[in-house]
Amino acid sequence: MLPVIIMLAVACLLLAAYLLALFAEVRRMSDKLEELAREGAGGELYTLTCNRHFKRLAACINTLLEVQRRKERQLRRADEAFKESVTGISHDLRTPLTSVSGYLQMVKSERTAPVKKTEYIRIIEGRLATLLALLDELFEYTRVETGAVVLDEEKLNLSAVLMDQLALYYEEFAGAGIEPAVSVGEGMATVFCDRGSLERIFQNLIKNALVHGEGGFAVAVDMAVHTVRVTFSNTAVEEVDTERLFDRFYTADKSRSRKSTGLGLAIVRNLAAAMGGDAGAVWEAGRLHIFVELPLAGKPSG
Repeated sequence: MLPVIIMLAVACLLLAAYLLALFAEVRRMSDKLEELAREGAGGELYTLTCNRHFKRLAACINTLLEVQRRKERQLRRADEAFKESVTGISHDLRTPLTSVSGYLQMVKSERTAPVKKTEYIRIIEGRLATLLALLDELFEYTRVETGAVVLDEEKLNLSAVLMDQLALYYEEFAGAGIEPAVSVGEGMATVFCDRGSLERIFQNLIKNALVHGEGGFAVAVDMAVHTVRVTFSNTAVEEVDTERLFDRFYTADKSRSRKSTGLGLAIVRNLAAAMGGDAGAVWEAGRLHIFVELPLAGKPSG
């Protein structure tokens, strides 16, 4: 009987020692977890035991830590992008308003000659027109982003809509000395789209090329089995950050001197997505290619 009691006593002691070791490991892991949470830096939680449950617990906690860190990085990037957006749009709105204010003062001055006042009024009208265009673009982006745009989709000849929009900008092209190279391919690309949204996509891409392009403007329509791609390309000597090109308020012109809010391409991508398509860009060999891809009518979109 005594040997049994001794064995039980030894087993209890061993179990107690094991439990104490586990409790100590729990405390150590808790302290480490608090340290990781407090410092907010990298690092992982680990266990000094061979217990598979502890190892699994540490792995699960590390997964949660990585998810949290990823969210924090996303929030920081979003906060930086928001600040940059606010700075950009503030600049875009403040610049014409400041100019208008200055010219108004000169118009009101009795020392300004009548002929100069007429000139200044013309400049004021131009600045206000620019401001209204910027506000219109901001309003349009807000409508698209919030899903307030109602799509009235119908079967459309994409090439015909494209050619109509290019014709509307004939004077702008001529004034800039640009002769677009247009290739619509063979066959009729029929899409099921909202006409106003499709026109807005083409308008924004044309204006983007006129404002930011460096010449060599070309448009090409290419059909695949289920989709049609329209590519707007132009010369761009300096490499373009195509990853950010469709971000709201982003513009490669850091001085923002070209009267662009950086919303045009964001609107393009959102409208294309709303109609089952997509938009993207590629820079290669000194040329920027911006494309819009839409599903052909009667074809599955994905």
